[in-house]
Amino acid sequence: MSSDKLHQVYEIFIRTTPEQLWQAITDAAFTRRFFFGTSVSSTLQPGAPIVYSFPDGTTAVEGTIIEAEPPHKLVHTWQIRYNPAAAGETSRVTWLIDQRGPSCKLRAIHELDGAPHTASSVGNDGWTVILSSLKTLLETGESLEVAPAQPVS
Repeated sequence: MSSDKLHQVYEIFIRTTPEQLWQAITDAAFTRRFFFGTSVSSTLQPGAPIVYSFPDGTTAVEGTIIEAEPPHKLVHTWQIRYNPAAAGETSRVTWLIDQRGPSCKLRAIHELDGAPHTASSVGNDGWTVILSSLKTLLETGESLEVAPAQPVS
């Protein structure tokens, strides 16, 4: 990887099956419970749109499906719509699911080359909260409640 590449890589183990994890990241009934209230929508076919919508129907994030291999790999572009500074940037998200006995290793890779505003936006607890909430939901059936970070004095 060259020094001009920016990738945020998150890895987490979740006690679940690949099929349940796949459903959680691709089904609006699940995403609204762990993905900041957004509902995902897509046919998951290469070239199809993928949209994460806020409860009021406005678009939070949109992109295009690049690759979908249920229940192990999903790759799509990522364009933030909730932050005007990042709205013109396109990045790429890869979800990799690897079964490890009764658990799965989930790798979420966000390729942020040329997307500095997006990197700043998703790096401030964004993916960490999403993946922690996903783990909690799948393992306990309950959504994770997280208060906003307090400024350090």
